[in-house]
Amino acid sequence: MDLLHYGAVLMAHFHGGVVERENITVEDTSAPVYYVYDESWSTAGQGVAFSHIIINRAQVEDRPDFIHDFIFLHEAGHKQWSWPLQWFFTVGQFSYLSLMIASLIALPSLVFRAISIDSGSNVINLLTVPVSLGIILIIPLLITWFDEGYAEIHAISQIGLSTYLEIQNIRQSKSYPLFSRIRSVVMYPPTSLILAIFRYRSDES
Repeated sequence: MDLLHYGAVLMAHFHGGVVERENITVEDTSAPVYYVYDESWSTAGQGVAFSHIIINRAQVEDRPDFIHDFIFLHEAGHKQWSWPLQWFFTVGQFSYLSLMIASLIALPSLVFRAISIDSGSNVINLLTVPVSLGIILIIPLLITWFDEGYAEIHAISQIGLSTYLEIQNIRQSKSYPLFSRIRSVVMYPPTSLILAIFRYRSDES
């Protein structure tokens, strides 16, 4: 077993451990997949940087096969980058999440300090808080959106636009925990933007 195997096993350990390992091929994409079963984990798939893909059977069972295939293709899309870029995007995502959590924790204190300053410009002070936080977050946000958007477009190009639209309808009809909805908004570019880029690329080719 290579060292990357142990990285996937370690990640899977936090979700009940590996229940099955299989080499998966969908369309033109092949990769090893480690399956876990964790009903408390709302994530269906996770691509461990430089390692294997993890798919949560609890989120794909009793659902059409193309849902599983799309999750696999999306996570495999992250692995189309070279190793240096995989490092770059992984650090970008961790930085974004860390900065966002730190900003949310610090926000009440920053607002209180802004309005307590003995000045007639409290409105300006208040405006500087979201503007400053936005500037801090914008770069890692764009890095994350670029990576996630690329992975999504890779999956669409393999599975087809009509199937992707059907998947979006299924996603919209399902109820997700609040954290998952927030994570989806802040980590992934809007579906409309992804579709616009995909259609533009399709027209160009």
